[in-house]
Amino acid sequence: MRERSEPPLTIRRLDVGEHALLRALRLRALERSPGAFGDRLEEEREREETWWVRLAASVSEPGPHAAFIAELDGAPVGMAYGLIDAERADGVRVGGMWVDAGARRRGVGAALLTSALRWGEAQGRAHAGLWAPAHAAGALQLYQRFGFQPTGESRVLRPELTILAFVRPG
Repeated sequence: MRERSEPPLTIRRLDVGEHALLRALRLRALERSPGAFGDRLEEEREREETWWVRLAASVSEPGPHAAFIAELDGAPVGMAYGLIDAERADGVRVGGMWVDAGARRRGVGAALLTSALRWGEAQGRAHAGLWAPAHAAGALQLYQRFGFQPTGESRVLRPELTILAFVRPG
């Protein structure tokens, strides 16, 4: 019996001209996982192209932040941001992390998280923090596997969305 091989996984930093890809992935994330983000699909759809161009410039090289794109066999299936933490000189934040349901449990989330954390370390910022939906058991397990610990802080963004704060000491 032949084993089925997984398509190749690639994690890469967003290129500056890929604002359309960034928009498409973000809208797909909000459409397929509306309960995972504070932002709403309708609001993000209404943003002008110039907003997406500016965002892409800030998260691509040499922007101050980073966006990582996960591709399986060349098709985009996930993303995560690495953001300089404005409150900690030694810190970064991981944000906007999302993996398409069909690509979950295949190492995509771990690869995205690894990329964001390595990016932070390359910036000289080993401490990391993030917010995660309280109901996202798989994501919470992933973050805890990577050494993130709950701080006890939570925020209710909407009646159906409570997010929890996590830190990973550097």
